[in-house]
Amino acid sequence: MQLPQPTLFLTTFFLSSLSHQWYFPSILIGVSLL
Repeated sequence: MQLPQPTLFLTTFFLSSLSHQWYFPSILIGVSLL
């Protein structure tokens, strides 16, 4: 099962945001992009 490019981008962005403890804004941005 291959991930679509937007999903891969969101996953990478989400993980990098978690590592920088910007998890809540990243969730809001991710939901708004969906």
